[in-house]
Amino acid sequence: MTKPSVEPPVVTSRQWVWLQIGLGGAIVVCLWFGNVIKPSSLGKGAEGGADRPWWAFLFAAVVIYLAMGLGAEAIGSQVRLNASWLGGVTEGSTKATAIIMLGQGAAGLLAGFAMLALATGGLKRPSGRDLLVGVLAIVIALPVVNATGLIALEIYRAFKQASPPTIGHNTLQTISESKGDPWAWAQAGSAILITPIVEELIYRYFLQTALVRLVQRPWLGVMLTAGLFAAAHIGAVPSATLSTVLPVLFVLGLALGIAMRRTGKLSVPIVMHAAFNAFNVALTVWGNR
Repeated sequence: MTKPSVEPPVVTSRQWVWLQIGLGGAIVVCLWFGNVIKPSSLGKGAEGGADRPWWAFLFAAVVIYLAMGLGAEAIGSQVRLNASWLGGVTEGSTKATAIIMLGQGAAGLLAGFAMLALATGGLKRPSGRDLLVGVLAIVIALPVVNATGLIALEIYRAFKQASPPTIGHNTLQTISESKGDPWAWAQAGSAILITPIVEELIYRYFLQTALVRLVQRPWLGVMLTAGLFAAAHIGAVPSATLSTVLPVLFVLGLALGIAMRRTGKLSVPIVMHAAFNAFNVALTVWGNR
């Protein structure tokens, strides 16, 4: 007698979406009851420069932000003039954008480390363990960040009766369209290796420290910083995807801020940020194959 075949259960795309949302929610519940993300648990982190007032940290964040703008403008002016030392470049090209990104990043690094040197006590020294902690932290945070994006996407579809573009960042769009261009990969390298260092110096060390000291509530300082972090990316996000990308960046900012508060090590959110950017670059390049 032939046994009847039993078809394995098939998970539909809608079920898969809600499974991912459920996983993100379950992780949040575990982290909450594990006293990892409760507001009362965020006062244990430590920063350097304990004798500096809040406004000194805010000043440092503003200096780095302005230095990045000046760096971008300085290189941008050379691009517009088609300066010979750039080897020939057309304004608006992938090469021009990459050169401006690198100039902006270099200016941010110089200003960031200069401001860091002025913070009495500096930061805890990075260690090899920070790499492991950062990778583990982003692995835990990614399902929550992903669930946030899926919820935002469901809300978008409910109101718009359509789906937004699949790529939510201008740099990722360039990489997707110019995979064979080495200057597109220069943009990717800058996003993975330079941007996380500069942005974490601005937002997690200087700005978050300033806001926490100003409002005297770590959880509120972390939330405010995450909001400003997301808002700062508006210019780099296509307008059609703002409503789905900004919530993701806000939750990512919360994860980075919590990691900074919990560990007191800036290297941990830097590793998390770099891994997140690398994951998105990889997804853009190889995800649709």
